[in-house]
Amino acid sequence: MCMIGDDDCGWTNLGQTIRCARKRHRCYECSRTIEPGERYEDARGVGDGRVTVMRSCAHCIAARSWLDAVCRGYLWGGVWDDLQQHWDEEWSLRTLDLGRVMVWHRRRWIDPATGDLVDPRLIKEITRRAAQVASAVVAEAERKTREYWAAERAARTARYEQTFGAA
Repeated sequence: MCMIGDDDCGWTNLGQTIRCARKRHRCYECSRTIEPGERYEDARGVGDGRVTVMRSCAHCIAARSWLDAVCRGYLWGGVWDDLQQHWDEEWSLRTLDLGRVMVWHRRRWIDPATGDLVDPRLIKEITRRAAQVASAVVAEAERKTREYWAAERAARTARYEQTFGAA
């Protein structure tokens, strides 16, 4: 249930850069405050006739890599809705790693054991592992679908030839 295919807003990307915050910003994805000194992504684009600036914290950048790998993209502001939808509707994509990332997100990236922010590099590694599992599951499902339709096509051809004779 990838939301990336539902995008019809006519968004034009004007550029994305990784920056170090000099002042506080609000993350566009998780709404956490990006503190001075933290790295974040600054993305600008035109949609609905106006320029929009979206800033994403390093944690959300790392977490959305799952969508990049599995869905081949993501929608700005829809990363967590899309991940939640995958979690709720596709049981075969549920992994402990993806679950950990989603729980950390709900807790604003605070590790309950230490009370500190989770290291974005750890999130990146965990989502990479979860994406590998999910990509393998998706590839297997696609392979089975192709095999099913090839067998269905062969059966239909055989029935046609049996009914009407070989061409």
